[in-house]
Amino acid sequence: EHEFTLAQAIRTRSFWILAVTWAIGNLGLFGVQVHLFLHLDQGVHLSRTTAAWVWTVASLSNIPARLVGGFFGDRFPKAAMLGASMAFMAVSIYLLAVANSVEMTFAYAVVFGIGWGMRTPIVNAIQGEYYGGKSQGIIRGWLQSLSMPISVVAPVLIGYMADRQGSYTTAFIGTAAVMLAGSVLVLFASPPRLPVTK
Repeated sequence: EHEFTLAQAIRTRSFWILAVTWAIGNLGLFGVQVHLFLHLDQGVHLSRTTAAWVWTVASLSNIPARLVGGFFGDRFPKAAMLGASMAFMAVSIYLLAVANSVEMTFAYAVVFGIGWGMRTPIVNAIQGEYYGGKSQGIIRGWLQSLSMPISVVAPVLIGYMADRQGSYTTAFIGTAAVMLAGSVLVLFASPPRLPVTK
Protein backbone atom coordinates (compact mmCIF):
# COMPACT_ATOMS: atom_id res chain seq x y z
CA GLU A 1 0.00 0.00 0.00
CA HIS A 2 3.03 2.29 0.28
CA GLU A 3 5.57 1.63 -2.40
CA PHE A 4 8.54 3.99 -2.68
CA THR A 5 10.78 4.26 -5.67
CA LEU A 6 14.49 4.82 -5.06
CA ALA A 7 14.11 8.48 -6.01
CA GLN A 8 11.35 8.89 -3.45
CA ALA A 9 13.21 6.96 -0.77
CA ILE A 10 16.41 9.03 -0.97
CA ARG A 11 14.36 12.18 -0.38
CA THR A 12 13.36 10.97 3.07
CA ARG A 13 15.34 11.72 6.21
CA SER A 14 15.01 8.16 7.43
CA PHE A 15 16.81 6.78 4.37
CA TRP A 16 19.97 8.70 5.20
CA ILE A 17 19.75 7.93 8.91
CA LEU A 18 19.45 4.24 8.08
CA ALA A 19 22.40 4.50 5.68
CA VAL A 20 24.58 6.13 8.34
CA THR A 21 23.57 3.71 11.09
CA TRP A 22 24.03 0.75 8.74
CA ALA A 23 27.58 2.01 8.15
CA ILE A 24 28.15 2.43 11.89
CA GLY A 25 26.95 -1.11 12.45
CA ASN A 26 29.45 -2.33 9.88
CA LEU A 27 32.16 -0.43 11.73
CA GLY A 28 31.52 -2.60 14.76
CA LEU A 29 31.12 -5.79 12.77
CA PHE A 30 33.98 -5.69 10.30
CA GLY A 31 36.34 -3.30 12.02
CA VAL A 32 36.49 -5.35 15.20
CA GLN A 33 36.24 -8.81 13.64
CA VAL A 34 39.34 -8.32 11.53
CA HIS A 35 41.47 -7.51 14.58
CA LEU A 36 39.73 -9.68 17.18
CA PHE A 37 42.17 -12.59 17.27
CA LEU A 38 45.23 -10.33 17.28
CA HIS A 39 43.81 -8.39 20.22
CA LEU A 40 42.92 -11.57 22.12
CA ASP A 41 46.45 -12.86 21.49
CA GLN A 42 48.54 -9.76 22.13
CA GLY A 43 46.23 -7.68 24.33
CA VAL A 44 44.51 -10.27 26.53
CA HIS A 45 47.16 -13.01 26.12
CA LEU A 46 44.75 -15.81 25.30
CA SER A 47 45.77 -18.97 23.51
CA ARG A 48 44.58 -19.45 19.95
CA THR A 49 42.25 -22.21 21.09
CA THR A 50 40.61 -19.98 23.70
CA ALA A 51 40.35 -17.13 21.21
CA ALA A 52 38.61 -19.48 18.79
CA TRP A 53 36.17 -20.42 21.54
CA VAL A 54 35.42 -16.74 22.16
CA TRP A 55 34.35 -16.30 18.54
CA THR A 56 32.45 -19.59 18.63
CA VAL A 57 30.40 -18.37 21.60
CA ALA A 58 29.68 -15.09 19.81
CA SER A 59 28.48 -17.00 16.75
CA LEU A 60 26.33 -19.36 18.83
CA SER A 61 24.79 -16.45 20.74
CA ASN A 62 23.92 -14.94 17.38
CA ILE A 63 21.51 -17.76 16.46
CA PRO A 64 18.80 -17.42 19.15
CA ALA A 65 19.24 -13.63 19.12
CA ARG A 66 18.11 -13.56 15.48
CA LEU A 67 14.88 -15.29 16.46
CA VAL A 68 14.38 -12.98 19.43
CA GLY A 69 15.16 -9.92 17.32
CA GLY A 70 12.67 -10.96 14.66
CA PHE A 71 9.99 -11.70 17.27
CA PHE A 72 10.31 -8.38 19.10
CA GLY A 73 10.93 -6.49 15.87
CA ASP A 74 7.39 -7.37 14.80
CA ARG A 75 5.95 -6.15 18.10
CA PHE A 76 7.91 -3.00 18.86
CA PRO A 77 9.16 -0.11 16.70
CA LYS A 78 11.93 -1.48 14.53
CA ALA A 79 14.05 1.65 14.91
CA ALA A 80 14.03 1.20 18.70
CA MET A 81 14.95 -2.47 18.37
CA LEU A 82 17.75 -1.61 15.94
CA GLY A 83 19.01 0.98 18.42
CA ALA A 84 18.94 -1.63 21.19
CA SER A 85 20.93 -4.08 19.08
CA MET A 86 23.58 -1.45 18.37
CA ALA A 87 23.74 -0.57 22.08
CA PHE A 88 24.41 -4.25 22.88
CA MET A 89 27.23 -4.25 20.33
CA ALA A 90 28.66 -1.00 21.73
CA VAL A 91 28.73 -2.41 25.27
CA SER A 92 30.33 -5.63 24.05
CA ILE A 93 33.11 -3.83 22.18
CA TYR A 94 33.82 -1.73 25.26
CA LEU A 95 34.09 -4.94 27.30
CA LEU A 96 36.51 -6.28 24.71
CA ALA A 97 38.58 -3.10 24.83
CA VAL A 98 39.11 -3.27 28.60
CA ALA A 99 39.17 -7.07 28.90
CA ASN A 100 41.96 -8.46 31.05
CA SER A 101 40.58 -11.92 31.73
CA VAL A 102 39.01 -14.88 29.97
CA GLU A 103 35.71 -14.17 31.70
CA MET A 104 35.50 -10.65 30.25
CA THR A 105 36.21 -11.90 26.74
CA PHE A 106 33.41 -14.45 26.98
CA ALA A 107 31.11 -11.72 28.33
CA TYR A 108 32.02 -9.74 25.20
CA ALA A 109 31.20 -12.77 23.06
CA VAL A 110 27.73 -13.30 24.51
CA VAL A 111 26.71 -9.62 24.44
CA PHE A 112 28.15 -9.11 20.97
CA GLY A 113 26.38 -12.20 19.66
CA ILE A 114 23.07 -10.93 21.03
CA GLY A 115 23.46 -7.49 19.47
CA TRP A 116 24.72 -8.86 16.17
CA GLY A 117 21.94 -11.44 15.99
CA MET A 118 19.17 -8.96 16.83
CA ARG A 119 20.47 -6.51 14.23
CA THR A 120 20.38 -8.95 11.31
CA PRO A 121 16.62 -9.46 10.86
CA ILE A 122 15.67 -5.95 11.91
CA VAL A 123 18.03 -4.10 9.58
CA ASN A 124 16.45 -5.94 6.66
CA ALA A 125 12.85 -5.78 7.86
CA ILE A 126 12.88 -2.06 8.62
CA GLN A 127 13.59 -1.24 5.00
CA GLY A 128 10.58 -3.23 3.80
CA GLU A 129 8.34 -1.71 6.44
CA TYR A 130 9.38 1.84 5.59
CA TYR A 131 9.62 1.68 1.80
CA GLY A 132 7.59 -1.33 0.67
CA GLY A 133 8.74 -4.18 -1.52
CA LYS A 134 8.44 -2.91 -5.08
CA SER A 135 11.92 -1.32 -5.17
CA GLN A 136 13.36 -3.28 -2.27
CA GLY A 137 16.35 -4.58 -4.18
CA ILE A 138 17.66 -1.27 -5.47
CA ILE A 139 16.93 0.58 -2.22
CA ARG A 140 18.82 -2.05 -0.24
CA GLY A 141 21.62 -1.96 -2.79
CA TRP A 142 22.00 1.78 -2.26
CA LEU A 143 21.88 1.48 1.52
CA GLN A 144 24.57 -1.19 1.43
CA SER A 145 26.69 0.68 -1.12
CA LEU A 146 26.61 3.87 0.92
CA SER A 147 27.85 1.94 3.96
CA MET A 148 30.54 0.05 2.06
CA PRO A 149 33.31 2.68 2.40
CA ILE A 150 33.07 2.36 6.19
CA SER A 151 33.28 -1.42 5.93
CA VAL A 152 36.49 -1.08 3.90
CA VAL A 153 38.14 1.72 5.85
CA ALA A 154 37.22 0.62 9.40
CA PRO A 155 39.73 -2.28 9.71
CA VAL A 156 42.50 -0.11 8.29
CA LEU A 157 41.72 2.80 10.61
CA ILE A 158 41.47 0.59 13.69
CA GLY A 159 44.75 -1.12 12.77
CA TYR A 160 46.46 2.25 12.28
CA MET A 161 45.26 3.51 15.66
CA ALA A 162 46.38 0.30 17.34
CA ASP A 163 49.84 0.61 15.82
CA ARG A 164 50.13 4.21 17.00
CA GLN A 165 48.80 3.50 20.50
CA GLY A 166 50.48 0.15 20.99
CA SER A 167 47.20 -1.61 21.75
CA TYR A 168 43.62 -1.87 20.54
CA THR A 169 42.13 -0.35 23.71
CA THR A 170 41.68 3.20 22.45
CA ALA A 171 40.56 2.13 18.99
CA PHE A 172 37.94 -0.25 20.38
CA ILE A 173 36.67 2.25 22.94
CA GLY A 174 36.32 4.81 20.16
CA THR A 175 34.43 2.27 18.07
CA ALA A 176 32.10 1.54 20.99
CA ALA A 177 31.42 5.26 21.45
CA VAL A 178 30.56 5.71 17.76
CA MET A 179 28.25 2.69 17.89
CA LEU A 180 26.53 4.04 20.99
CA ALA A 181 25.96 7.33 19.16
CA GLY A 182 24.54 5.34 16.24
CA SER A 183 22.13 3.55 18.58
CA VAL A 184 20.70 6.96 19.52
CA LEU A 185 20.73 8.34 15.97
CA VAL A 186 18.64 5.48 14.58
CA LEU A 187 15.81 6.40 16.96
CA PHE A 188 15.20 9.42 14.71
CA ALA A 189 14.54 7.17 11.71
CA SER A 190 10.77 7.36 11.95
CA PRO A 191 8.53 5.81 9.27
CA PRO A 192 8.55 8.20 6.30
CA ARG A 193 5.47 9.90 4.97
CA LEU A 194 3.77 8.10 2.14
CA PRO A 195 5.02 9.24 -1.27
CA VAL A 196 2.75 11.52 -3.23
CA THR A 197 1.75 9.88 -6.49
CA LYS A 198 0.38 11.80 -9.43
